Amino acid sequence: MKTLVNITLIFMLFVSSCKKERTYYLQDDYNQVLNAAKQDNKLVFFDFYTIWCGGCKEYDKHIFTDSTFKQYLSKNFYSSRINAELVQNKTITKKYSIYAYPTIILANSKGEEIDRIVGYQGDNIEKFISLINNILRGKENLRYLDSLYSITPDSIELMHKIAVEKLLDKNDYKNLMQFSQVAINKSKNPEVNKEARFFYAIGAINNKSNQNPQPLKDLLNSKVLSDSGYIEECNVQLLYFYQRLNKLDSIDHYYSVLIKFTRPGGHLMYVRNYARFLYENNRKINLADQLTREYCAFPGAEADHWTPFLMAHSAAKQNNIAKGVEIFDKWMDKYSPPNAKDKSQWPYIFYIEFATYYHTSLKKALEYAKELEDLNASKYNKKLLAQVLYLNNYKDQAVNKLKEILPDIETESEKKEIDDLIVSYQDK
Repeated sequence: MKTLVNITLIFMLFVSSCKKERTYYLQDDYNQVLNAAKQDNKLVFFDFYTIWCGGCKEYDKHIFTDSTFKQYLSKNFYSSRINAELVQNKTITKKYSIYAYPTIILANSKGEEIDRIVGYQGDNIEKFISLINNILRGKENLRYLDSLYSITPDSIELMHKIAVEKLLDKNDYKNLMQFSQVAINKSKNPEVNKEARFFYAIGAINNKSNQNPQPLKDLLNSKVLSDSGYIEECNVQLLYFYQRLNKLDSIDHYYSVLIKFTRPGGHLMYVRNYARFLYENNRKINLADQLTREYCAFPGAEADHWTPFLMAHSAAKQNNIAKGVEIFDKWMDKYSPPNAKDKSQWPYIFYIEFATYYHTSLKKALEYAKELEDLNASKYNKKLLAQVLYLNNYKDQAVNKLKEILPDIETESEKKEIDDLIVSYQDK
């Protein structure tokens, strides 16, 4: 009897010990993490990432592998890493309205959001932990910061923090406009007034209920903005606006403005995007070739996937699609890493998009499309595979692949696009 009591006692101590030692440090299964958090009344740390996100990689390298941070996170949270582009993570990504990467959601044990951290915050561990602690103490929430701003309306740092971190990062454009209007009316600081006008205009052009580009145009025409970064962003937002409307002349205009900005990295980004726009809309092909030569001449550009993509377009516009395919094939053979885990999705996507744009039947495009779907079975990648299947005369498989997308459709426009593709594949 005494032996049985001892065995029971040992078993209870073992179970108790296991429960105390249970930890969820950056687990992939968010359902497991969330259920455990509810059971153990533990806070939750969700890291939403993508495989192409630079800031996400910096978190992995400098923060999440640090022993001090691992200990802090394990002590205070159950945590989950969530690849926001995977189909199986669609529900939770939508639940928390994730718009940018990396985004970290701090939540209570029920999974209710306390606050979020958007973008990479640097590699200072103590500073990052302090930021999280301030959030948990309520010193970073919108209500607290609003109360501070009502006392110090001339603080440009506080105004910027509220506008960017609490409203813009959450795509809360309506409240961004309201807060900016308050700042314009209350502040006597001309710099605050200037920034508030900028944020009001950003909110106006993105507010879904009434997207209005005029405040941004007025701001640019007023010459009030002196900082080139703000001027550039105004033009970028106007470009995005007209891209949504597919207004080609306006898109052309704003690209022509943006390629003149020489911010490191920014200039070449606009150069390559403008060249692509011109090729794919059969506009100013000589200018597109000139931009392609400028981009490809930049040191290190030969290893970038944009290089073969633009050069292939250039060849195709000279009625030599085969040469364009050859350029891309050679690049893929030279620069694609053998290890699937190290591969970027973009060279695959660009190769496939080139094939579909020119309606070219390419077995390699089909091979890449299948591999791309294996890496990430997103709606977009499934659609790419369906298009390449169709180009290679696998019509029934293409239709079936499109039908796989239908359960994940979120908007009527998306549904119409897929339905129209299915009809066109079945009719031909």
